[in-house]
Amino acid sequence: MKKMYVVTLCCLCSCVSSVSLTTGETLLTGDPLPFMTMNGQAKREFDVAYDKVLETILIMLQEEKCFIKGADKQCGIITAKQYIPTNNPFVFKTGENKNMSFLLIKKENGKTEVRLTIYLDEVYRAETKNGYIYSRNEKGLLIEKEVYRVWFDKLTERLGF
Repeated sequence: MKKMYVVTLCCLCSCVSSVSLTTGETLLTGDPLPFMTMNGQAKREFDVAYDKVLETILIMLQEEKCFIKGADKQCGIITAKQYIPTNNPFVFKTGENKNMSFLLIKKENGKTEVRLTIYLDEVYRAETKNGYIYSRNEKGLLIEKEVYRVWFDKLTERLGF
């Protein structure tokens, strides 16, 4: 009888935690970035021509094993997705998708401003009698300064600074 109570309690705890994960709230982990704008975009300006920055971002995304969903040179928009697996067979969460949007803005002084926005999705797997069912939980805008800093540092390095 005690085993049944423990199992029921574990099930209830997992349900409560999964409900809190599906609220879709913005992830506020750490201090806001000093270069974040009011709408959540991170930005950095580079003393490099627009075409060179665009090409470098595309190459960098491919090297980082990202799926490039779209690129528009005229508008300066690049969208990409990066899947990061959990690599833990004992959890239902199989990984995370980072959905990235880069906006490139030509400046009059020959510089290029790059704005980056990242949204996070979590991917879950459940086993059924017919196989696996995958589901996605949209977590929302990612505001974690280290993630943005890493992407901008990689771009800065590839641009030769």
